[in-house]
Amino acid sequence: MRQLKYAVKTRWYSYVEMLQSVTRNKNVIWNLALNDNLRNATDKKFWEKVYFVIAVLKPITNAIAEIKGDKTFLSSVVVSYKRMKALIFGNIKPFTTTEQTQIQNILNQRENFLLHPIHYLGNILDPNFEGKSLDENEHQSALRLLQQCFMQLEFSSENILAFQNVSAKEGQFKPQFFELIA
Repeated sequence: MRQLKYAVKTRWYSYVEMLQSVTRNKNVIWNLALNDNLRNATDKKFWEKVYFVIAVLKPITNAIAEIKGDKTFLSSVVVSYKRMKALIFGNIKPFTTTEQTQIQNILNQRENFLLHPIHYLGNILDPNFEGKSLDENEHQSALRLLQQCFMQLEFSSENILAFQNVSAKEGQFKPQFFELIA
């Protein structure tokens, strides 16, 4: 026996689980749609909308789960967000141009709320990411923050140069240097 579920890990996760449960029980719901009030259940467009909402919300719930996890670092928030955005727009083909624009606007607003220079800087400094997923503006934003931190901490120019060498893998941080001493 199948049942409709309403999980509560997060509000968004609950919506996705509920809608997926509805789609798994589509045949049962279809058969029960004898009443005119349930006419939407037999409408193809209704089901297309349900699948559309799932396609948008599922990547969001996955990203929330990643970001809220116990092993989340500032550096991984950027990667989780960008993966979520790519998945949404990878599924966006059946969406109309208006829907695409609306989703893009919403995601841009959330990005401005969620991601800050500290996330980008963490992403650059994390050896797992090395800032590879950042665009030029995000990279520059992170470097401006780092420069402010260096100034506040009164780092010497040697410290700044050492950081630049780490970032660029230059000087003693070249991969060949490690091969020589190994």
